[in-house]
Amino acid sequence: MLRIQTTWGRSKQCFGEAAKLFSPSFERVEIPYEGTTLPGYFYIVGNDFVSHYSAPGGMRTGFEYYRAFPQDEIENQRLSLQCQSWQ
Repeated sequence: MLRIQTTWGRSKQCFGEAAKLFSPSFERVEIPYEGTTLPGYFYIVGNDFVSHYSAPGGMRTGFEYYRAFPQDEIENQRLSLQCQSWQ
């Protein structure tokens, strides 16, 4: 259990550092829920998102994005190891 909490904490820290590199950056928010709060990130999506997905072929491109998840998992594991070496 300790290993999971440690890994989760490092993952959250690594994401927080990566979020600073985005333009515009993510904003950390607290979402009220049943007497407590849930942590989250808010990211403003510009009009480019709508124009890209409403263009011909845009939805197909969107579906290709989700098909890439298995490769993302492999790359995320590699990057996670890099983040751990930064500490």
